[in-house]
Amino acid sequence: MNKLSERQEKALKEEIHSLNEVIDRWEETDVGYLSDQLRDLRHRIMYVHLRLEASMELLIGIGLRLEWRRKPRTLQTTLFMNKMSYLYEKMEFYNKLEVCEKMGLIVGKLKGQISKVNDHRKYFSHPASYIYEIRKYRDVTRYRDTLNELIVAFNGMTKIFEHLTSDGSIEEIGKLKY
Repeated sequence: MNKLSERQEKALKEEIHSLNEVIDRWEETDVGYLSDQLRDLRHRIMYVHLRLEASMELLIGIGLRLEWRRKPRTLQTTLFMNKMSYLYEKMEFYNKLEVCEKMGLIVGKLKGQISKVNDHRKYFSHPASYIYEIRKYRDVTRYRDTLNELIVAFNGMTKIFEHLTSDGSIEEIGKLKY
């Protein structure tokens, strides 16, 4: 990236600010308007969902590599594993969750907790279809419960990676408490 002069950088920041204001005006006049609090919640949901999905991709990759190590290395095995890596990156969130469960990487309550995060994401990603669901988040108890659900799911995933880095195995993951 080219180094900008102070004047160019200031002009660029002002332009970005103006562009953001245009989009903000659109959102403020949208029939599906969300309060600042709900927009903030939407951001948090999207962030946690993104981290969970990336984590599931890593877990599938770890599981595949462990399986690959158990098999003789042949061209066919290598091609198969490469195709599998490509496929799991293209999978829907729920399918990644199912694969992680079948591999024994996400077990017990954690699967349901992660599914809840996906439901929250679905509502905010498709507001025209779920406007009545989104309105329920205006309730402070629902709002608080949603934040807690995000934290519980994220912490559950973190426990798996803490276990993997301390133990290096996936065999005991099913015994983790969430």
